[in-house]
Amino acid sequence: MTAKHDRKRDLVRLKRVVESDDALRKELGSLTTADELHAALARVGAEHGLSVTVEEIEAWVTEQSRGASDELKPEELASMAGRFHLYPPKTATVRFGDTLIRTTRWFGIPIQRG
Repeated sequence: MTAKHDRKRDLVRLKRVVESDDALRKELGSLTTADELHAALARVGAEHGLSVTVEEIEAWVTEQSRGASDELKPEELASMAGRFHLYPPKTATVRFGDTLIRTTRWFGIPIQRG
């Protein structure tokens, strides 16, 4: 097996670890920057014997979510705004948070900032 294949396999395994642990998803969902989230994901990977780096996580998520919208859904916007609800629901793109949004979605982490 090549090193690239091993990293890909480890990233998919990391995703399964995160998706299967509600407490971990909630903890990760409380992080406020992509840097914090990627570092925490790399740490979780290491704790589970997976060899993934912050850079690999970011590159993989970017590749996997290519073409997907970074626009927040109404429920995500409400959560990020501290449970402030807009009527009628509006959407927004948070440019500084694109990487955070893509990563939370790919790993199935709920966006919870409120």
